[in-house]
Amino acid sequence: MISDNGEKSNSTRGIPSLLLNKISGLLKEFNLLIYGTKATELLTVQPRDLVPIKYMLISSGVGQTLVQGYRNHLNQERGDEETGWLLMGYREKKHAVVVAAVPSGEFREASSTHVKFNSQAQVVAGRLLRQLHDKLEVLGLFHTHPGRLRHPSSGDYQGDIQWVKKLPGKQGVFGIGTVDHESPIRGEFATKIAINTFSMTGMRFDWFSLASGDSNYVKVPIRWTLGEDLARPLHVVWDAMETHAGEIEKVLAQQTKATCGITQGAAGHQLTLSIPLAGSAGKIIVFIFKDKVQYFFEKNEQLFAVDIQEDKVDRGVYLVLAELSK
Repeated sequence: MISDNGEKSNSTRGIPSLLLNKISGLLKEFNLLIYGTKATELLTVQPRDLVPIKYMLISSGVGQTLVQGYRNHLNQERGDEETGWLLMGYREKKHAVVVAAVPSGEFREASSTHVKFNSQAQVVAGRLLRQLHDKLEVLGLFHTHPGRLRHPSSGDYQGDIQWVKKLPGKQGVFGIGTVDHESPIRGEFATKIAINTFSMTGMRFDWFSLASGDSNYVKVPIRWTLGEDLARPLHVVWDAMETHAGEIEKVLAQQTKATCGITQGAAGHQLTLSIPLAGSAGKIIVFIFKDKVQYFFEKNEQLFAVDIQEDKVDRGVYLVLAELSK
């Protein structure tokens, strides 16, 4: 049943909604993460006047995300596994600028010798980012090695050499994180120990590029630039996003006018799905949390709670549609 909630929700205050209209291009790019033939065929990059990457810029915010994220990972139960981040940013003519690091996710497949990212969650995350920053591109990957292998492995190469063909300039940037027992620890400060390497608080970060046709990775000089990690705002809703990513994808694919974003609610930031109905019939609003999903119907700036207990977002949306059609 539908009951009057009594007042307009405050969910639109705080962080602006991140609308998701640019779907197909992002799906092509992120599907590539599974390294499948079909995924490779889906991705196309427009020809551009690019030359091989001479150096890469890393925003200070991304650097902080990688350092803190790696440190936290080492202290977790799965700390002996590999983990990683998808790198997004801007490809300039002679260099790459990394301004967003999207986590591999808790639902990643990983061991001490490999990691496969949770691409479903990264598709949703990427859509959110692309709506606000529509020129963002996938630039490469950063992942960790539990041992002391300071460069990508032969297994990394087998996968990477296939999908760099579809990146801007047919070239990507790749980072490797390892525990560092040799370099001096200088408090919470990064120390550059090579043109492509920095060390911080007992962790080492080595950077490389790989272009289509290369027989091996090439060390790429790194530089820092002040700036945020554009993916950082997603961290507050990451658990919900990862838990329900597949369901959200189904709704967005089937309801072409549906959008998803981060809004501010009474309990804090929340992942919010909005599905406009035909004409001026209002819209369905779904607040998505890791362990619960709440459904509402909004019309004429009034919000009504829909009494449906369904944790699967896609099923819940269609139950609401059925309820409204009565």
